[in-house]
Amino acid sequence: MAIPRDTIEHIRQKAAIEDIIRRYVPTLTKKGKNYVGLCPFHKETSPSFTVSPDKQMFYCFGCHEGGNVFTFIAKVEHVDFVQSVKIVGEIVGIPVRNEEKQNDEYATLLAINAMIAERYRQALMSAAGKRALDYLLNRGVTRQGIDEFQLGYAPDEWQYATDILRQKNVPLDIAVKTGNINKSVKNSTSHYYDRFRNRVIFPIFDQKNEIIGFGGRIIESGEPKYMNSPESLVFQKRNILYGFNKARQHIAELGRAIVVEGYLDVIGVYQAGIQNVVAPLGTALTQEQLQLLSRLSNEVIIVFDADSAGVKASLRSLDVAANLNITIKIAQLPEMDPFDFVNKRGAREFMAVVDSALKPVDFRIERIIAENKGKSQVNVLKQIFDILRTIPFEVERQHYFKKLSSVFQVDEKAIRADYERFTKGKTTNGVIVTDNNTVDFYAKSQRELVLLLCNYPLLIENAIVDCSLQDFTDTVAKNIYQTLITLYEDNESFSLEKMFDFYPEGEEKKLLTQGFSKQFSFEDPHVAYSEIILNMKLFTIDKKINEFAEKIEKDNRENIQYYITEIEVLRREKEKLTSYIYNKGSIKH
Repeated sequence: MAIPRDTIEHIRQKAAIEDIIRRYVPTLTKKGKNYVGLCPFHKETSPSFTVSPDKQMFYCFGCHEGGNVFTFIAKVEHVDFVQSVKIVGEIVGIPVRNEEKQNDEYATLLAINAMIAERYRQALMSAAGKRALDYLLNRGVTRQGIDEFQLGYAPDEWQYATDILRQKNVPLDIAVKTGNINKSVKNSTSHYYDRFRNRVIFPIFDQKNEIIGFGGRIIESGEPKYMNSPESLVFQKRNILYGFNKARQHIAELGRAIVVEGYLDVIGVYQAGIQNVVAPLGTALTQEQLQLLSRLSNEVIIVFDADSAGVKASLRSLDVAANLNITIKIAQLPEMDPFDFVNKRGAREFMAVVDSALKPVDFRIERIIAENKGKSQVNVLKQIFDILRTIPFEVERQHYFKKLSSVFQVDEKAIRADYERFTKGKTTNGVIVTDNNTVDFYAKSQRELVLLLCNYPLLIENAIVDCSLQDFTDTVAKNIYQTLITLYEDNESFSLEKMFDFYPEGEEKKLLTQGFSKQFSFEDPHVAYSEIILNMKLFTIDKKINEFAEKIEKDNRENIQYYITEIEVLRREKEKLTSYIYNKGSIKH
C-alpha cells in the first residue's frame, strides 16, 4: 500500500466510525450498543443502516453494503482506498503525506488547465474568436453567462495551446496528460499538436472550482459535434456533472436537482434563474453521479429534449438508481431543447414541465403506448409487462393493472392473468433464477471458515495445520485465506474490520460484509471451527467415494477390487468423522 501500515493503524485507532459516518448520515441515532439510520447508498424509509462501534464496522440490511470506516468513505466520496485514508486522516487531525509525486503531478495538470482556459477566454474576445462569440450570442448565451461559465474559444490552429505551453516552459509530455495536447511519433521524432481546434470551449470544473477538463463544440460543420477531454488523473467523467460547482448550493437548498443533456442547456436554464441544474458528460447518468446528487437532494428530475436521442440510454441508466435513497422523475419537453425552450417560453413554462415529471415506470409506459399506436395490443402489453415485472412491490404493480385496464378498455382480471402467464418462471426483477447461481456446499464451507477466522483470529493456528491453501477451490475464500496466512506469518494482528483494507472492492469485500451482517458470535468458536473442518472433510470423502463408484462402472475388472478397497477405507473414515459431528457439543480443539 502507498500509505504505511502504521499510519493507517494510527488513523484507524483515532477514528470513531460512528462519528465519521454521522457526518454523512444525519439520521444516525443510538439504539442499544449500535447506531441505526437511513442508508446513504439506497432508497429507504425505515432505517436499516447499522453502525457497530464495537466492531468499528457498518452494514445495511437493505442493500447489504458494509465495511469499515475507510470502505464507507471510499464509497460515499467515490474515491479509492488511499484517498479514503487521507480523508479520514484529515477529519481526525492526522495529515497523510504520501504520493507526493502524484500530488505534484495532479497540481501541475490543474495549473496547465487553468493556464490554457485563460488563453481560450482571451481568444474568444479577440478578432479570431468573433465567429465563436457571435455563435454564442446568437444562440442566446448572454455576456454574463459567458463570464459566469468562463467560456472560451480554441482557434483553428494546430499549435495554439501547444505554443502557449512552450512559451511557459511547460514540458509537453506532461501537458499531454491533460488531454489538451496530442502527441504523435514519426521517424523517432515526437510531434505535439492541439486537441481542440475551432471549437467553443466549455471548461469543466470540479467541486472545488478547479478546471479538470474541457468540452468543445465545433462551430462549423464537422464531427464530432461535441468533444470532451479524455480520462486523466484529474478528469473521470463518470464522477462529474457539468455545472455542479455552481448548482450544488441551490440543489441542497431546494432538495431537488434538474438534469439536462448538454452544456448549453445548463447555461440557458441557469441564465433563466433556475440554478439547480446540471448535466452529465454523456447520454446516461452514472451511479456515481446519482450518488453525488442523492447526498444533496431528495428528488432528481431528468429533462429530455423533444426529440432526444439519449432517452433510451438514460432510461437504461436509471437501473443504477434503484438502491439509492432518492426519487427520480422524467420530463420531456413538447418542443425544442431546454436552452431554446426556456429562452423562448420562459422559466415558468419550463418549470411547469419539470413539475409535471413522471416516475420512470409511468414515463416508460407512456412512451411505449405513444410509439406503438395502431399496433397489436398484445405486443404493446408484452412490452409493458416487461417493465411491470421490475417493480419490487406487488401493491404498486396492482395500481398499473388498473391503469392499463382503463387505457386499453380491457377487464383488469384478464390483464392480470396475461401478466402472470408472461412472467411465469421469472422473478419480479427480471432475472430467471437457477440453481447454478448458488455457491456449492464445499465452497460455502470454505467461505464460512475464512469468515470465522476473521472474527476469531486465534483459530488461524489450527487452520494452518488442518487446511492447506491447496485445499481451497473457491477463489474468493482462497484469496482471503492467503492474506490471513501472510499476516499470521508476518506476526501482524488482524480482524474482520482490517480485512477490508485489503479488499475494498470485489467479491472478497462482499463476503467480508456477510461476516459482519451475520453477527458471528459463538459460545465456543472452536466447536464451530471443528464442525466446518469436519464437514469439509466429509464432503471431500463423499466426492472421492462417488468418483471411485463411477470408475467401477466404467473401468475393467482388474482394478475393481482396488476401487472397492479404497471405498471401504473412505467409508470407515467417514463413519469416524460422523461420530465426532454427532458429539460436536463436546469437541474441544
